[in-house]
Amino acid sequence: NTFVAQYEGAERPDRVSAAIWQGAYFAVISGVLLTVLAPFTAGVFYLFRHDGQALRWNQTLEKETEYSADEIRRLTPLEVVAPEDRERTGQNIEKTLRQGWGQIELSLLSKSGRRSAYLILSRRIVVEGEPCVLGIGVNLAERRQAEEKARRLAAFPELNPNPVLEFAADATLTYFNHAAILVARDV
Repeated sequence: NTFVAQYEGAERPDRVSAAIWQGAYFAVISGVLLTVLAPFTAGVFYLFRHDGQALRWNQTLEKETEYSADEIRRLTPLEVVAPEDRERTGQNIEKTLRQGWGQIELSLLSKSGRRSAYLILSRRIVVEGEPCVLGIGVNLAERRQAEEKARRLAAFPELNPNPVLEFAADATLTYFNHAAILVARDV
């Protein structure tokens, strides 16, 4: 039993995910590569046929959606997406199947109603002669937390009541905060 998958659309990879899909032509004997690869994919990983039938996914998808493997097999991709994102997600799936790639931010919806924001990157591939969608999802909550932390750290020098100065290697002043201005006025 040979499971053959071929990436389509290599001529139009988008900027964000081009590196992820390098070497995307592959042949898989009995699904071994996808079975081995899926657990090690950061975020969610999925492969479904053009009719929505799930073929492969990782445990992260099960954990995020709170659905068992048997339940995921019976669900369509839109059933794990928040209702307000379903129309756009359906359009993105159609685009992926038509143009070869897609990208969307959406909320995954768990069985208990918990929402998790994700950036989904998808590619059309052909599996045993049928068009399919292969994708990964990156949890945006972690990224947004890191961005917020970076914003707070960036604001710290400005909020500091003490003078903060930054100099380049050639002794050029590159930054000063409001407290530094007040001290400079007094000098």
